[in-house]
Amino acid sequence: MESSMLAPPWKQPLLRSLARCLQQSGASAGFMQLATVNADSGLPECRTVGFRGFLLDTADTRRCVQSSLNASETAAASAISASSTGVMRFTSDARTNKVRTMLQRPVGELCWYHAATVEQYRLSVYMFPIFAPGDPRQPDLTVLHSLSPELAASSGHATVTEQLYEERERMWHEATSDSIRASLAWPPPGQTIDPALAADSDWMLERFAPRLLTGDEAAERTAYQNFVLVLAMPWRVDRVELAVTPFRRTEWRVGQHGLGNGPGADPESAMREAGCVDAWTMVHVNP
Repeated sequence: MESSMLAPPWKQPLLRSLARCLQQSGASAGFMQLATVNADSGLPECRTVGFRGFLLDTADTRRCVQSSLNASETAAASAISASSTGVMRFTSDARTNKVRTMLQRPVGELCWYHAATVEQYRLSVYMFPIFAPGDPRQPDLTVLHSLSPELAASSGHATVTEQLYEERERMWHEATSDSIRASLAWPPPGQTIDPALAADSDWMLERFAPRLLTGDEAAERTAYQNFVLVLAMPWRVDRVELAVTPFRRTEWRVGQHGLGNGPGADPESAMREAGCVDAWTMVHVNP
């Protein structure tokens, strides 16, 4: 089956719902929960991550979802399809447990409650962390080459890997404030703080942010190396509409050859099929 770069069928309802949430709640609507299983302890872990749009977005997320809210049905569908893939983006610190976990067990589930429309989305995802070029921790990215030849061709790169590194570079400039960069340069997450400093909530910013703002190359390099772009490829999407009685639940699943059969299935087939509209099936299930 040849990949198409049309948006997957679950993306339109998700963006319509997100548009209403952004209008009502602002940027806080972009936060979702990521659940994983720690590969060492076997214990569940859950944390909040910030949605950074979709891979290959042709416009920023807010403009895209706003057009889907205000435009006609046809124009909305066109705007959503223009952003192409269903590959979701979020960013992280390379030193966090979640990044270590996804290197060993790269599957997880995103849960996103949209209060404005009273809907819950759960997305089973396969995750690909994009480290700084040359980082020895970088997993093999060739599986993402099967998304579509257009992924690289869209910006004239020789390889998909080149474009993914450029995407990371773009997110480094667009998605990191001074405070975020400072957090990437200070001591590792989870490290115990000196009790004498813990009472001062601003001590880290006061110590590390000025180094970045004044062009300290070592601090900038540390922050840059610790910045990770995570690509999350959904292979199952579960939507529950809670504003109706009885609740309405819909599932979209990748075709029979991919990860729709579970995380032990062939990820390359899943990546290829998840980028193709025809590979998704929709079923209505009991809530």
